[in-house]
Amino acid sequence: MKFFLATIFIFSFINAQYDYSLEDLNPSSVYYGNLIGTSYFTEQITLHYFGHFTWGTCGVRFEQLNELYDDLELSNISVALVGIGKNSHINSVSNWTEDTNAPVCADPVPFQVWEDWGAYQRDLFITDFNGELVYRENITSGIPDSLENFIISLNQLSISESIIPKAISLYQNFPNPFNPATNIKYQMNKPDNIKLTVYNLKGEVIRNLISKNEKAGLNVISWNGKDNYGAKVSSGTYIYTIKTPEFSDSKKMILLK
Repeated sequence: MKFFLATIFIFSFINAQYDYSLEDLNPSSVYYGNLIGTSYFTEQITLHYFGHFTWGTCGVRFEQLNELYDDLELSNISVALVGIGKNSHINSVSNWTEDTNAPVCADPVPFQVWEDWGAYQRDLFITDFNGELVYRENITSGIPDSLENFIISLNQLSISESIIPKAISLYQNFPNPFNPATNIKYQMNKPDNIKLTVYNLKGEVIRNLISKNEKAGLNVISWNGKDNYGAKVSSGTYIYTIKTPEFSDSKKMILLK
C-alpha cells in the first residue's frame, strides 16, 4: 500500500510540473489580465507554444499556430492556444499580440516555467482534457502536416471518454489560481462513503475536507487555504483527491499569495 501511494504521488508530481500561473498580456484575448495555466484550460485541448517575442521563426510559427487554432475553432473543436515567451523580450511582445486573440504570457526571470517544462525555443506542448501532457515537438522546421488530424482525433477521444457515466465526477476548482479560498465541486451518482483530501506535491496530507457517507447529487465544498491545524499554507500547487472504496480521481490547484 505504501508503494502504491508513493507511485501515485510521483505521478502527480511529474504531471504537476506541466502547469504554470502567468498573466495573459494580449489585450485581444478574452483572458487578458487573468492568471492562466494548464489547469485553467482543463476540459479542452491546449497548445502551449514556447518562443521568443522577437520576430523571426518564433513569431512565424506562433502566427501559423494561430491560423490552425482559428481553423479548429471553426470546426467546433474545443481547443486553446497559449504563447509563452520570456520577459527579457517584453518590449517585443506586440509581435505576438498584434492580429491574434490567443493568450500570450511572459515568463519572468529566472524563467521557471521554461525550466520546469524543459522547453526550448519553438517547442510545442499539447495537454488533453485532463491537463495531461500528450504531445511534444520542436516546430522550428515547420508545423507538422499531421498536427491538425492529431488534435481532431484527440478531441474525439476525449469527448468519448467524457460521456462514459462515472460514479463520481470531480470538477476543476474555481477560482483557480485562488487566494484566499476556492470551491471544489463534485457530482455523486449514488450515495457512497467518500474522502476528499488536499495534498502537497510531496504527497503529504494538508487538509482532510470530507470523510463521510455522501448523498447523491451535486455538492460543493470550500477550502480556505489552511491545513488541518488551522495554519495558512504557503503558495504553490496542491493536489485534491476524492476517493471511494471503488473510485479515485485527482486534480491540481494553485494557491497564490
